[in-house]
Amino acid sequence: MQSNSGYTYNSDDSDFNKNSDAESFALNDTPEDASSVTSGTSKNFNKEEEAKKRILIFNLNEQFGDEDQRISADITEIQQIFIAIGAESAIIKRIFRAGDFQPNSPPRRIHVFFESERDRQRVLENASKLKNILKWINVALVEYTTQEQRIEKKNRKQAVC
Repeated sequence: MQSNSGYTYNSDDSDFNKNSDAESFALNDTPEDASSVTSGTSKNFNKEEEAKKRILIFNLNEQFGDEDQRISADITEIQQIFIAIGAESAIIKRIFRAGDFQPNSPPRRIHVFFESERDRQRVLENASKLKNILKWINVALVEYTTQEQRIEKKNRKQAVC
């Protein structure tokens, strides 16, 4: 895990899942006598709450160089995108690219965590403006959903058919 300009960057998705700030906050704030009551339900709730503050970015080109240079380039370019779409006030809490860097592979997806749901919503509402900017015409900003949410959505679609 690396820190740069106030942002935290993890090189893979599993690192965040193991060391989630939201999970540690919830566990540390649980009264000692209530710790035995903590269940999988509260973990699912935390994941869903975190998902409400998270987006995915696809097809953002990766820079070459060492890890610190790539991290810095990602942060700078994401900030430029947010300025270009009119969401410059969105506060980024953490970013990371999923998987390991491979120079000749397609760009890895980027997970972006915001301070609030409102920041996330502001970015998503303005995401369609990217299609008008040649530099980022193929970049997609999409809503993040948990695996449980994706399964539920799939089941609803099947029920309709």
